[in-house]
Amino acid sequence: MASEDVRHERTLFILATVYAMYLNVSDLSGTGRDAPAMKDFRRDAAGLWWLYLRKGGRLIDRVRAPQEYLDVYLARYRRILNLPPLPSDDEAVPLLCTLRGRPGLSDHHIRGLLQPVFDLALVRMRQDGWSEMEVDQLRSASLQWIRNTSARLASPNLNVLELQAALRIRDVIRYTATVPNEESDS
Repeated sequence: MASEDVRHERTLFILATVYAMYLNVSDLSGTGRDAPAMKDFRRDAAGLWWLYLRKGGRLIDRVRAPQEYLDVYLARYRRILNLPPLPSDDEAVPLLCTLRGRPGLSDHHIRGLLQPVFDLALVRMRQDGWSEMEVDQLRSASLQWIRNTSARLASPNLNVLELQAALRIRDVIRYTATVPNEESDS
């Protein structure tokens, strides 16, 4: 969709950002002072990039931004906005804007942008001969499903502490490939 219409670049960026950093939709939403800005991407002393998450003007967390994501998706999105590939610490450009230029998007607006992507995927799955059961599984897809799927796919390559930190949660059992045997704990 994004390669066919530049207006979909924002949608691709949202999808890639949620997938690459295991974000919740609320991490990207906000208006006014809660609207995430490009300056929320920052490089630390070790050269690693992080997305700093804020609510109510306060820092609530930071999430590691993978280099591949920066090189491909952030740089692509910023090119569309006529910005250099990586942001500076003082760059006040909003991370997301409405098509009319208002800074920030609501949770509802973000979900509405992604629904046509899921709908198109359903059409293509049917055209490609996927089973109705597989189509039904995608029918219930959401941004939370994208986050969960990404975490499940990454879990074999991360230890439990890394996965907990990336997801910003305590219990990661549902994201791991195997469930520990309860009898072996006794």
